[in-house]
Amino acid sequence: MIASGAAVRSIAGRLRRMSQFRYMARLDFWNMGQSIRQFRAHTVASAAFGIVVLGLLALARPADARVFFGFSFPLFVPGPYYYPPPVYAYPPPVYAPPPAYYAPPAGYPPAPAAPPTSGQSCYAGAYVCPMETPVSPGTACYCRSNQGTRVWGQAQ
Repeated sequence: MIASGAAVRSIAGRLRRMSQFRYMARLDFWNMGQSIRQFRAHTVASAAFGIVVLGLLALARPADARVFFGFSFPLFVPGPYYYPPPVYAYPPPVYAPPPAYYAPPAGYPPAPAAPPTSGQSCYAGAYVCPMETPVSPGTACYCRSNQGTRVWGQAQ
């Protein structure tokens, strides 16, 4: 009997899937072998480490016990009970004030005289101020107060 094309394709598909399964099963077996080998290697390393530690512990001997019993009295030396105050340097008795006028250095010419003023002032109560322009005496004038307001007075 000759198989039809569809049947051949389905059989070939099944065989392909089975071979893939076998390949994957082989990989799983190989991976399982790897994990077993790794487990054995770790076990051997751990056992070797344990043997080395036990050997070192077997070589160690107990320490000699040393006990010291002692007792003493504290050394007490009483110090002076009065401590004098510290010594401070006293300030000079008098500070000389600076001179009221410093003389100019030698060789300086004398200062020029001040220019003459008109001599006219405005007398406004408690304030007295110079006049900017000359006016006749008795004329009304003003000076600025401390607050800036005008305070009226008379020119003299």
